[in-house]
Amino acid sequence: MNQLREYRNTANTIKILLRRPFSASGCNNKRVAIVGAGWSGLTSAYFLHRCPELAAQLGPEFEMDAEDVHVTIFEKDSNVGGRIATTTYQSDETGVDINIESAARTLKTGRIGLYSYLEYDLLKQTGIMNTGLSSIGLGREPPPMRFVYYNNRLWPAHIFTMMIPGNPILKTLIEILKNIGMSKENMDFLSSRPDFSIKEFVTHMLPEGGSALCSALCNGIYGTSWENVSVRTAMPSLYNCAIEYASIYEFSGSRWKAVMAAREAMLRSFASLPLPFKLVSPQSAKFWFNFSRSKLENEAKDVEFLTYAATGYVAFKRGMQSFHEDLASFLLEHTSTNIKTNTSVTKILKTEDEMSVEYVTADGSPRSEVYDHVICASPFENLRRMVDIEEPIPNLHTFSSTKLDVVSMYFPERISFPNAFGYLYSRYKTTNSNGLLGVAFDSDVNPYTVCENGEPSDKGRLITAMRENDGMSTESQILEETCRTLSDHLMQKIDPEIAVVQTKEIPTPMPGHLMELQGLNEWLMLNFQGKLSVVGASYLNIGMSRCIEQSFLTAYEVLQHRSTGLSLAYQI
Repeated sequence: MNQLREYRNTANTIKILLRRPFSASGCNNKRVAIVGAGWSGLTSAYFLHRCPELAAQLGPEFEMDAEDVHVTIFEKDSNVGGRIATTTYQSDETGVDINIESAARTLKTGRIGLYSYLEYDLLKQTGIMNTGLSSIGLGREPPPMRFVYYNNRLWPAHIFTMMIPGNPILKTLIEILKNIGMSKENMDFLSSRPDFSIKEFVTHMLPEGGSALCSALCNGIYGTSWENVSVRTAMPSLYNCAIEYASIYEFSGSRWKAVMAAREAMLRSFASLPLPFKLVSPQSAKFWFNFSRSKLENEAKDVEFLTYAATGYVAFKRGMQSFHEDLASFLLEHTSTNIKTNTSVTKILKTEDEMSVEYVTADGSPRSEVYDHVICASPFENLRRMVDIEEPIPNLHTFSSTKLDVVSMYFPERISFPNAFGYLYSRYKTTNSNGLLGVAFDSDVNPYTVCENGEPSDKGRLITAMRENDGMSTESQILEETCRTLSDHLMQKIDPEIAVVQTKEIPTPMPGHLMELQGLNEWLMLNFQGKLSVVGASYLNIGMSRCIEQSFLTAYEVLQHRSTGLSLAYQI
């Protein structure tokens, strides 16, 4: 228990230190260009100014020389935010405002360690925490951070960001993986290769029913076979959970037999669950993994499950776009950051000791400026177009994307819909053998999705559905088919007052993606000597919370005079 107290004391100390006011001061000049004013670009600019003081507060091992950093952000659009944008519609029937996002809706917070408080520091110092945030409500309890105490050691049980936050199916799979323990065969399998397809992973690590759930989920999210998707980058929570628990259950004698007996009981229980060809009951899923945990605790007394602190999701009151606008305003007011909108970067060149950035202004005039370092927070395809050297940049063959139709529907009446987040629904009942090629979820997970006079309103309900884009259907056909499918499952008429159809691209990392990132890392070091970094989800397939980690790590390394931005790839 002493280790648990140490975790708490360290976390509280860091939290207190981070309450010190922001101060962008230093003694040395460093010029940094950032290409892209999205989530990663803006947070990188923030941490370039904040990093020296933040690192010093965290302990002597993080200390660095303070630098007076001058940052210039280039953004080709007229506004900051990149792909993230919030559009507001008004209901004629109820008079409420409906905020529909073009990308992410919420931000996950609350993990333990150094990176747990990067989100806290960012939101606190910029003032967004006091004016622009709201904790997720509506009776949904955030998942706790768990520890397993065994053999005088505290083992962290991280629950990482999922593809669909709060999805009960994925939560169930993680609970299964945590509680069934590790056989020698599974441990040998994990150590055999650095990456696996999701099919390889789950068929070895999970019972048959779990494999069926993962297969359905891959079809629903990625629109592709689970043989083509990397488990390390697409489902890091499942992979990391297996690694963390690989050595927890190294019992011997009667204790090992007790664990194996509990494992067999859970496998039998899981095999009896019906497959979710229709909506899965959240109550049954919750009952199952609560049963499995209590079963294991009763039969293996040497294992103690401890709860440290709640993790959860926060929503931005004026939509996700407001975060970028508020952060950009903060950078312009409190730091030496310059943001150039309507400016398209055409070339990134390396001279003897510096980096040259060529760009075109809003009026079409070509310009060129010199910097000490360049951070590319723009997608990989843009980077490949901008770099101009003899040796071609390596292709990321293992990182493609799938186009999805995302349908947001507002109903003036609060229709009956499962009170959970991330449910599979059938797209083609007759032609698809699995019957599972889409996802529907209750958008009320963000209380500020439906607002009246700027405050959450319970007038009506917003439902979002996702399905694979076939490249042929019109928006009216997509909406009609989606309404028909949901109507069949919910057994009620689906007739939304407001419906918005968007086509989005979902990154699809395939096995071997991390190996290719390591090749890109070597190429950046060889050709740019660490003066060109890449950041963002388009490289690592990470959520916004981990993008903050990458921005911090990159800023820290840039201030140490060398970085490719890919150090987080070795920690996924």
